[in-house]
Amino acid sequence: MALHKDFPASRHALLDPALRWFPADEALRETSMEKLMPPLVPAVRRKVQEFRTGGYVGATDTSRSMLHWWFDTPHLLPKADGTMAEFQYYFAQTIMKDLCLVSGHDVLYGKVKAFVQEDLFDRKVELESPNTLRNLSELAATKTLIETFKKAINALTVQDKGEAEIRDTIKLRRTRPFVAKDQGYLVPKKSVFNRIIGDEHFELSFAGFLEDCNDVVSYAKNYLAVHFKLDYQNADGDISSYYPDFLVKVSAKRIFIVETKGRADLDVPLKMHPLRQWCEDINRVQADVKYDFVYVDEDSFERYKPTSFKQLIDGFREYKEDP
Repeated sequence: MALHKDFPASRHALLDPALRWFPADEALRETSMEKLMPPLVPAVRRKVQEFRTGGYVGATDTSRSMLHWWFDTPHLLPKADGTMAEFQYYFAQTIMKDLCLVSGHDVLYGKVKAFVQEDLFDRKVELESPNTLRNLSELAATKTLIETFKKAINALTVQDKGEAEIRDTIKLRRTRPFVAKDQGYLVPKKSVFNRIIGDEHFELSFAGFLEDCNDVVSYAKNYLAVHFKLDYQNADGDISSYYPDFLVKVSAKRIFIVETKGRADLDVPLKMHPLRQWCEDINRVQADVKYDFVYVDEDSFERYKPTSFKQLIDGFREYKEDP
């Protein structure tokens, strides 16, 4: 498989869809592309190019500003001989995009450059050496470089302010209609939604349990359209959004937020901390409703088989106490 004769030499160049990789000899590109490549691939490539050349129509103001900054704005840095050269920012750009940083690229580039030269490998290297460039293309080197910087930057910038206030409220009955994937569902009697759709089988089993609990007034699956989410720092050190699985009302004065888990997830402890903190914060700043949470793993649920919601919250105490 050869590359197109006009394929750019620079790895920083934005590729024309007509020049991108093709799974056969270039002589077959014009006559056999539709047979050798799924039609969705070239279609997506064209749409991405249209998105770029059309000014990022449909993106938010923040995203559009960042895209213009990275791809449409020249960034010049001084070279050792005193001349200016355009900033080639593959690794620095990746780090800044992942962390949603919009400034400081010149500082980060210098730090990345020094890290590659001095610390990434087992000896000092020359950046322009073919061996260095080849080694930088290896997954282990790329992953180490990017994750090291992301964790270090997050350690300096991500802080828990320890403050809480109510800025808005969510009313489930005002959730806008939304389209869901064609997958397993349950038709509920105790939910404002007409279907409970489970991302995994255990969620449907748990919804059935809630339907049968006499001590549950109502409940809801926390769909993305509800917009109830919490920020947390995941195992990679990045800031992610966490959507708890269920909201369960046991009385007019008490609501539980339930996280179910049918498979191992390294981020579970990292998600439970902000959920616990959210409950503590919301209970401190208002007294109309008491909020609590419970974590339910599938193995324990199947083993102990609670028959009421009270039995569940009495028996499932993981992440409730300080470690």
